[in-house]
Amino acid sequence: MRLFAWIITKILNPLSSSLATLVVVMYALNIPFYQKLLWLVVGVVISVIPAIILFLQYKKGKLSSFWSPTGVERKESFLAWAASTLLFAVFVFLLGGPRLLLALSIVLFVLGFVNLILSPVFKISIHGELITLFVLLAILVVSVDLVFLAGLILLVAWARLYLKAHTLTQITSGIILSIVATYLVFSLFGLATF
Repeated sequence: MRLFAWIITKILNPLSSSLATLVVVMYALNIPFYQKLLWLVVGVVISVIPAIILFLQYKKGKLSSFWSPTGVERKESFLAWAASTLLFAVFVFLLGGPRLLLALSIVLFVLGFVNLILSPVFKISIHGELITLFVLLAILVVSVDLVFLAGLILLVAWARLYLKAHTLTQITSGIILSIVATYLVFSLFGLATF
């Protein structure tokens, strides 16, 4: 079971979940292919920045674990997350990019900012946050028939708990934060269909 939990946590990691979310959004956008490709490339660059910061910190020995650093250890990557997603939101807004992409970038900024603020005192499950965001976006922008993907949230939560990377409170907080941020931002943009 430990190997299975380890595989789940590695495959459904925050970076792969955020990239999958970007792909779902690009799929749903009704814009020319070249524009989708451009936005996807920019989104990938933005998504990779916090992971690179985390990796560099790990290589320098500043993290106790690459896959489950403490909240305080993640502060620099959360700062990079919040800054890069805010920059992405501004970029999308100024270029008149798709409203759905602007909403996603704001949700990601909100998540990154809350993580940054809470990191000194509380460790939220980023795995839980970003797999939840992926599932919500798939349901909201592709089809409600994809509701079965909610099983991925439970699978990731189980894996993180099984590996003792998070407590139930930390996992639940990540899931709830993602739901609330998505609902509030998508409602603001008239995109919430739930």
